Amino acid sequence: MQLYSSNNEINENNNPYLFKLAKITFALYLFFIFFGTSLPFREKTRNLESISTSNTLNQIIFGTLFILSIILLIDKRKEVIQLIKREKYFFIFLVWCLLSILWSEYPFVSFKRYIQYLTTITVPLAILLYFKNSDELLKYFFYILSAYIIISLATIFTIPMARNEQGYWRGIHTDKNGFGQITIMLIIFFSIHFGKSTSLKIKVLDMFFILTSIVLTVGSGSSTALITLSFLIALWISFNLDKLFNPIGIRKTISLIIIFFSLLFLFITIFLYPELFQPIMDAMGKDLTFSGRIDIWNDIWLKAKDHLLMGAGFRGFWVIDSPTIIELYQKYIWLPNEAHNGYLDILNEIGIVGIILFFMIIINYFVNLIKEKSNRDWSWFVVASIILNITESKFITPKAVTGVMFIYAYLVLFTGIMKKKQIENE
Repeated sequence: MQLYSSNNEINENNNPYLFKLAKITFALYLFFIFFGTSLPFREKTRNLESISTSNTLNQIIFGTLFILSIILLIDKRKEVIQLIKREKYFFIFLVWCLLSILWSEYPFVSFKRYIQYLTTITVPLAILLYFKNSDELLKYFFYILSAYIIISLATIFTIPMARNEQGYWRGIHTDKNGFGQITIMLIIFFSIHFGKSTSLKIKVLDMFFILTSIVLTVGSGSSTALITLSFLIALWISFNLDKLFNPIGIRKTISLIIIFFSLLFLFITIFLYPELFQPIMDAMGKDLTFSGRIDIWNDIWLKAKDHLLMGAGFRGFWVIDSPTIIELYQKYIWLPNEAHNGYLDILNEIGIVGIILFFMIIINYFVNLIKEKSNRDWSWFVVASIILNITESKFITPKAVTGVMFIYAYLVLFTGIMKKKQIENE
């Protein structure tokens, strides 16, 4: 069964050798993002010595992919400049992150992590510029993510280490929460693929992978993943229900009203009547502190207030040898390496200026999304990331699947807009 046509919709100006290199680079990048570079079934690090030990293989692989992506982008430098001119916010955000290294207490660590973060941008950008249509990249995701699901499912039922001490599923990932976040990305992708597929056989495959991913999400026992999935389903239902109001011209109005009042009710209930959530938290085996997250949020906020305007420097706070982190680890013996809130980590590391720039990126994305009629399906990755980062911190984490898909979806929209403008001007 042939899933995809062999005729790629490539840019006629592509160097054929660089085009092949772009495809190989992107395929390898996707593989290592989802499967990782460490041995599977390893336990989460529980001591400082292990945390501070660098993964040499990881540095070699992603360092090589970064260099290759830069070579590819040099050949597409005109398109890169055009993209920066059309989409200024992400570029300004990256410049501010780079500048923040100047006042970081650990500038070398910040610079190294900045380069790692750039890889999450340069590799997807390179492949998107070499293809005319982002839909042609679906096959790379399909094969790699299909393999991930099959391997995860097989290991969970055959290898005891694919489950944690409580019996929750983690597959080849180090922990159930990370695994749960990946399964959310899987559900979104195969839902997108289902909508774009024209073959009944492929749709059946997509449906199988969607249902399997949902089972994996439930099996992970990750409350963050389950809440995110519930919210996405509710959002999808509201978007489809408001089609009933399309004939009288208030479709968007009803949708926005439903979303606004739902979020308002949720926030009011959380802050004024949190005890109402106790039965739900009990059913998930959690407490109202979200497994200690509220405590760490309070402590990180107190640290952030010391450098509120400009931050501690790009990813220059969570440094193992830092006296501040060593002090935190006296209290949090589970050795966190993030604040478990993506917004708080951004505020802490690049300050109020950085968090404002980041919110401008998100606002700019949705403003352009409303105007654009194509490439809207990928926006579900952005929505999921916005929700997941309330209790996790993956926005600027280089190898986090959630952060990678957030950036990829962002670039899909703006490279698509740029290409459409180029065609209109020809």
